[in-house]
Amino acid sequence: SMSLGGSTQYSSECDAYEKSYATAVNSAAAKNISIVAAAGNAGSTTSINAPACVHNVTSVGWTSKSDTIASSSNAGATIDVVAPGSSIVSAALGSGTATNSGTSMATPHVAGAFALLRHFYFSLSGKWLSNDDVERSLRVTGVTVTDTRSGVNNNYPRIDVQAAMIYLNSSPLISYVIPTPGNGNATSQTNITINITSDKQLSTPVLEFNNVNYTMNMLNSTNYFASVVPGDGLYNYRIFAND
Repeated sequence: SMSLGGSTQYSSECDAYEKSYATAVNSAAAKNISIVAAAGNAGSTTSINAPACVHNVTSVGWTSKSDTIASSSNAGATIDVVAPGSSIVSAALGSGTATNSGTSMATPHVAGAFALLRHFYFSLSGKWLSNDDVERSLRVTGVTVTDTRSGVNNNYPRIDVQAAMIYLNSSPLISYVIPTPGNGNATSQTNITINITSDKQLSTPVLEFNNVNYTMNMLNSTNYFASVVPGDGLYNYRIFAND
């Protein structure tokens, strides 16, 4: 959980410009260590500070407790989630407590959510979630908050940990990409590729094509495919998959 940033702001991912940050972050991400960072408090509606702008970092903006994007919160296309950061009571340096506001106060809420969701999923499945899976669960289930400061009405997901837990405990949604030519048409081809997309990372999806099973290959964490070489005829297929 990092509350730091330089004076330069970026409107897109900054790995090519902040190479030291990117190298360190990528080394951590390769060990499935989550990096959550404050977006900064310069009030930009289009850019955020480093290291929050690094690809493998979960960047955090801040909202009031009434779900309004704070006037000083940085935002833009590279913001991943937002969280409450207004008048947050936390531990003070030395002893006691202090009340502060900003993306530095929102960021620990998200880091805590990461820890909670990892532990929750491990208690269910005996497996540790990847960084991408945790972030996706928070983004998909977050409460939509609209930033009206720029007049563009950008939307950001405010984390909802309970909703994310329910999502992680639900079955994955799978959609088929029907291969050409589709029902009712015909074409001449030597192989067929069947693609599926899921809202979650799947565990070895299997294509059952005409009673023969094929392990599907992963394009990325939520997209998979398998190719078959059928002859002329009528075929049925099904997909079996778990998250």
